Amino acid sequence: MTIAELYEEYYEYQKATYTYGTWYPRVNLIKNHALPYIGDKDVDKATSDDIDNIYDKMEDRGLMQNTIFGMQAALILPAHIAHRGVSDHLFYGKMFLKKAVS
Repeated sequence: MTIAELYEEYYEYQKATYTYGTWYPRVNLIKNHALPYIGDKDVDKATSDDIDNIYDKMEDRGLMQNTIFGMQAALILPAHIAHRGVSDHLFYGKMFLKKAVS
C-alpha cells in the first residue's frame, strides 16, 4: 500500500465522523504538502527523513509553524489507526523534537 492510498482510504472513511472544519484542512495539507513528495512511496518503506523533508519544504515556503504542526497531526493519526506496519516514531520526525525542546 502506498502512502497516498493509506491517506485516501483513511480520510474518506473519516469524512463522515470529522466535522468539515477538521476534515477539510487536514486533507488539503496532505494533498498539497505531503503526497506530492511521498505519495508513491510504500508505507513500509517510508522513513522519518521523508517526513522531515516535508516539514523542511513547508518551512522553506514560509509556512507558519502552526500549519506545519497541523501537518504533523494530519500525518500521525491515520498512521496510528491504520496499523499497517508503520512505527509511531516515523511520523514525529524533526517537528516533534522541535516542539519538545521549545
